[in-house]
Amino acid sequence: MADFWNDLVNTALLGTDKQTFDENLLPETIKNSLSQVDKKDKEALFYKAAALASFYRKAGNMPEKLEVTAGLPAEAEVLSYAPTPVISLLRKIFSYDSGNQALVEKWLDEAIRKSLIITPDLLLALLNLGLDKKYKHLQPKIRQIAGKRGLWMTQFNSEWNYLKETDYLLLWEEGKAAERKIALEEIRKNNPAQAREILEKSWEQETAKTKLELIAVLKNQLSSDDEPFLQQVFDEIQTVRQKKKDATPDLLKQVVELLLSLPESKLSQEIWEKVKRYVYKKTDRKLLGLVSAENIAVVIPEKGDDFFCKETMWERLGILEESHNKNVYVDVEGWLYEIISRIPPQLWEQHLSASPVQIMEAFNKGEGFTKKKDKAKEDTIALYTVALAQAAYYHNNSAWARSWLEYYKDVYTIQQTHVSYLLSYLSDAELEEFYLKHIDLSNTATDSQRLREELLKRKEHQWSFAFTQYVVKAMCSDLTSYNYGNTVSFLIESILHMHPDIVKENISDYMSANAPGWVRSQYDKTIVFPLQEMMGLRMELKKVFEG
Repeated sequence: MADFWNDLVNTALLGTDKQTFDENLLPETIKNSLSQVDKKDKEALFYKAAALASFYRKAGNMPEKLEVTAGLPAEAEVLSYAPTPVISLLRKIFSYDSGNQALVEKWLDEAIRKSLIITPDLLLALLNLGLDKKYKHLQPKIRQIAGKRGLWMTQFNSEWNYLKETDYLLLWEEGKAAERKIALEEIRKNNPAQAREILEKSWEQETAKTKLELIAVLKNQLSSDDEPFLQQVFDEIQTVRQKKKDATPDLLKQVVELLLSLPESKLSQEIWEKVKRYVYKKTDRKLLGLVSAENIAVVIPEKGDDFFCKETMWERLGILEESHNKNVYVDVEGWLYEIISRIPPQLWEQHLSASPVQIMEAFNKGEGFTKKKDKAKEDTIALYTVALAQAAYYHNNSAWARSWLEYYKDVYTIQQTHVSYLLSYLSDAELEEFYLKHIDLSNTATDSQRLREELLKRKEHQWSFAFTQYVVKAMCSDLTSYNYGNTVSFLIESILHMHPDIVKENISDYMSANAPGWVRSQYDKTIVFPLQEMMGLRMELKKVFEG
């Protein structure tokens, strides 16, 4: 049987013009069926033979059987099963059309807090839920409530092995590239030194791609202990780039960023000693020298010098080759922006004996070299101000982050600067106040997607009623076919944050009067009713776990 099929496969690969299959190898039943086909039409004859042969090979085959060895029964559970009301609630959450990640995760958190495990009747559904791409991040929590029976079930499906404790050192040694990265991340969380040591040991054997991915893991719990290894990699790259100037640019940039994240590193000290000479205090005299004022000057050479040059900024540091937009800022301005964004902002305070606000004002008033007088100059100034924001976040400087937000919110539209990452330094109450005063969350507003995501990062933040109204109104004010799906998803995922009384409102009134007809026809079904249903499940969740 194998001979006739292999012959057909070879004919398919070579083509009927180069090879004709041997009819004599075919089973009699197929040959009989081909008797009425025109032998001169080689392609028709081949396709007919291949189709019949395919079904012939499958005919009579028995379906594959899964043989399971009768093993030992599952160990007795140590923890208690979740009570009926708790399990019934989970069934309701599962039965919702698109599910709800937020409610599922909250249910898991509460079950773990109460030291409960899932009942056998829902165990299979929960194990498979952990395989869903949307819920994979919940696997560690599912592991905690799957109980002994969950572990016992892993023998029937290897994909459920996420319930088992992973030997990350073994995974590092034997896993595929993606698995090795996961292993290094887990080891880094619990033993930063060990993670660095095993990476250093395997470094020479890693490919250029895996080097880039693995060294990024060191961002987590980065410390001065990592500097010798990073400096070694930096020096090795310099040696390679002396022969080929554009070699490993991404790896170089990654290593430089890590070294500059360590204020005491050799490279950080070198860069700081060079850049601080371009920013200094100077005395301006007025009225024939009778009155003087001390100001902060930012003075950089328009054509560059031995520091602000391509050889240093790109070939040695891999930071930036040239300006991204020369109509807005010249190369040297782009290089200064990159350097400012990596300098610990507190160093400017020490160097200039000035407050964060005074320093921000100085950078905000810098002239720039752009030829266009209006918008281009405005953008050039913004270039440095955003660099200071990035530096505050880069070096986790809460005082500077808060000063930046306080100062710049009144200088220009803060939403235009894409600095939502700084909002993490505000308290919940401050965040609400800031959004209400300065942020437009509507779908068409600048950076609104990222600003909405910032709200969901705060797992325990319960929005006030006024803030809930503000969010829902913003999301429902300009619904289109382009943003409708994302709007619905965001509102449903926000259910744990919303004030419960929002469902008592006539949410239909929040829809724009100019909304298209299809939005009006779908609005109650896809937004109003789901919000009411999800809020009911949230209130029930609170009740069953407190009861």
